Amino acid sequence: MRQALPTTAIATILLFSLAGGLPADAADTPLIRQGRQLAETFCASCHVISASDQVSALSDALPFPTLAERPDFDEGDLAVALYRPHPAMPTFDIGREDIRALTAYIGSLGSTETPPTK
Repeated sequence: MRQALPTTAIATILLFSLAGGLPADAADTPLIRQGRQLAETFCASCHVISASDQVSALSDALPFPTLAERPDFDEGDLAVALYRPHPAMPTFDIGREDIRALTAYIGSLGSTETPPTK
């Protein structure tokens, strides 16, 4: 026996498709969860690491959601930058998988909308 989707389920699916993406939890993967944990451990003392009410410890430390929304954001470029941190950033002993997780988490904070073509 086939059941019809409730009206609220259909409306929710339609709303998310029109809004340009799924809720943040839809992008919650083990890699992204690992990246968030790393961000909380290593990055939260200087950066705002989520869209919450957290306040950055350093005013010149770019908030992760802002970084992820930049039109030129690229997880690969960010990974390279993390391998070679700038002088103001402390050196962390994290490996490739951790950097991959951290960049995936930061990337997940960006919009799911496709930027307009020029």
